[in-house]
Amino acid sequence: MKKQFFLSAVFYLLLLGKFFALDKAPVLAEIVSFEAVLNNQEVYFYWTTQTENNAEQFIVECSVDGKFFEEVIILPAVGNSDIPIEYFDVDQTPESGQSFYRLKITDSKGNTHYTSSVPVMNTGEQIKINIEQTGNNCLQNVIDKENILMILRDQSGTEYFSKFNLYKKDNLLAGCDLEQRVPAGIYVVTGASKHIYYSSKLVVE
Repeated sequence: MKKQFFLSAVFYLLLLGKFFALDKAPVLAEIVSFEAVLNNQEVYFYWTTQTENNAEQFIVECSVDGKFFEEVIILPAVGNSDIPIEYFDVDQTPESGQSFYRLKITDSKGNTHYTSSVPVMNTGEQIKINIEQTGNNCLQNVIDKENILMILRDQSGTEYFSKFNLYKKDNLLAGCDLEQRVPAGIYVVTGASKHIYYSSKLVVE
């Protein structure tokens, strides 16, 4: 009886281990960030993977109600990597008004993983803002600690993108250039990942 009980217990544990092994989905990619930014009536997508494990492709999906999503972009993944990899693509025909975008990762076996959805508001308005590089005065005056990805264009038409914290300066909204990517000068912000900040000038100091 004891031997039969022991075998039954071992068989049960083996089944339980098999169940958990099947239930645990593989980590296809460790997504560091996924950003969707409106830029001149197009939506720019930036995402970074920390690692990839048999990832086959990335699919950017769009929804107008946040519930039903459709594919808009398919991009091959590197597949296997243990170093950070940056990806970029563009939706050239976004919907008017508010849309929601999310990133889907798949492998050849049909396993999938989704990021959280991010909203984009396509209003056709041009965003302007004062921008400064990171400094003590800049960081002390921050009023919004959320990092905002913005796309800037200088007078020659050259575009830059970087992440910013925002603060007030001389009754205008200003931003700290957290990534130190933008040289000093006057710019126009053509896109931002958060569409509630508007001003009349843009200066990087």
